[in-house]
Amino acid sequence: MKVELSNINRIKKASIKLDGLTVIAGENDSGKSTLSKMIFSNIKAHANIIDYEKMGKTEKIWPAVRLLYKRLGLPLRRMGYHSLDELKIPRTAEDFIEKISLLSNGELDGFIYNFLDEIKKEEQIKIRTRSLIEQDLRSIEICLKHSDNPAALLQPEVLRLIESEFINNITSVNTVRSSFAFIDDDDNSVMSYELKSNSVFNLEYIDSFNFFKDATYVESPLHFQLQDVLKKSQSYMDYGDQGGLMFFRSLMVPMHVKDFSDKIIPSVYDSANLFVDNALIQKIHNTTKGAFTYNREKRRIVFKNQLGEFTLNNVASGIKSFGVLEILLSNEVISPEKMLLWDEPENHLHPQWQVYFADVLVQLAKAGIPIVVCSHSPYFIQAIRHFSSVHSIENSVDYYMSRIEDDGLCTFDEVTTDLNRIFSKLASPMNEIMNYG
Repeated sequence: MKVELSNINRIKKASIKLDGLTVIAGENDSGKSTLSKMIFSNIKAHANIIDYEKMGKTEKIWPAVRLLYKRLGLPLRRMGYHSLDELKIPRTAEDFIEKISLLSNGELDGFIYNFLDEIKKEEQIKIRTRSLIEQDLRSIEICLKHSDNPAALLQPEVLRLIESEFINNITSVNTVRSSFAFIDDDDNSVMSYELKSNSVFNLEYIDSFNFFKDATYVESPLHFQLQDVLKKSQSYMDYGDQGGLMFFRSLMVPMHVKDFSDKIIPSVYDSANLFVDNALIQKIHNTTKGAFTYNREKRRIVFKNQLGEFTLNNVASGIKSFGVLEILLSNEVISPEKMLLWDEPENHLHPQWQVYFADVLVQLAKAGIPIVVCSHSPYFIQAIRHFSSVHSIENSVDYYMSRIEDDGLCTFDEVTTDLNRIFSKLASPMNEIMNYG
C-alpha cells in the first residue's frame, strides 16, 4: 500500500509506501505533520463508515443529525427556541430523526429542500453556518439513500475529518487541483479523490481486504496527562461555525487528539495484544523501571515503580512516551490492521532512550504493525537503521526526506538507499558548532 497526494497544505507532491515501518525525515515546517494528518484523517474516515451496513437507519444518520442541531443551537438560542416553530423545522434532533425516518426518497428531497429554504429566511444564522448545515443535510441524505454505496458514504466523512484537522486550510495556496489516493500493491486505486476550494470531489473507492481498519496519531505524549481535560473536549467537526462563542464552552482540539484521548482511556486495559510478544512489554518496563496501570478507584492511569504510585503529572515526559506505547498495545489499539503514526517520537527522550524507543518500534513493525514516524533526530533514525538490521526487517523499512522547494512547498524524496542525505542534513548544525573556533 502507498499514499499519493499533491498540493495539500505545504505538500506539493508525495508518494509514500505504507507497508511496514515508514520513516519521514526533514526540517521543521516541511510538510511531515501534514502528511501524517492526511493519512490519519482518511483512514479514520474509512473506519467510520465500514460498519454502516450493520447499522440501522437511525444509527447511520445520528452523528450528522446531532452535528446539525449543534450548529443550529447557538443562533436559535439567541432568537429563542420558538423560532424553530416559526421556521417549521423539528425542534430537536430526536424529532428530526423520527420525522425523516418515515419519508420515502421522493418525500426526503422535498423535506431537505424545505428545511434549507426555511434556514435561509433566518438572518441570525450566518452564511458559513448555513453552508455547513447544507453539508450536514446532504450527508444525511446520502446515508439514507446510498447506504449500500461506500463511496457515497465516504465522501462527506472524508471532508468532515480533514476539515477537522486543517480547519478549512486543506489545499495549497493558489492551487488549481489537489488530489489524494491510497494505491494497493497492484497499483490499483483503493480510494482516491480531488480537492477544490477545500471540498472533496469525485471520490472513488474499491473495497479491499488489505485496507487499514483504523489509525492512531500520537502528536505528543504530553496529551497523555491531560485526560481529565481532553475527555471533555470536542473536535472541530463537532463545532462548525457557532459564532466563536463555542470556544469558551469547552476545549476544541483536532480530531487526532480527541481520538487519541478516547483510545488511551482504558476499556479493555487488562487484555493482551495477540500480535506482540510479552517480552516487548517487559522491555518497556525494564526501560522505565515501572509500569502503567489503571487505578479504578481514582479512575485514572497511574505509574507504579518501587517507590510507589504516581499520577501522570509527576512522571517524566520520556517515561510518558513509553507509557503511551504500552497502553496502546494493551488496549489493542494498534495491530496489523491498525496503523500507528507518531510525530517526532524523539521529543522528550535523551539519546539513549531514543535508541530504546526505536528498538521497540522496529520490533512492532516486525510483528506486522504498520508504523509511520516523522523525525529530525539523527540518533533516532540511525537507531531505526541499526535495529532493522538486528531484527532482519531492512526490506520492510522505507526512508523519505522532505525538501522545501523555491516556491515554499515541499516534496518528499525516497532515500532508502542513500541515508547519508538524511544524516548530512540533520547533523550539519551540530557539525557547524563543533567546528567553531
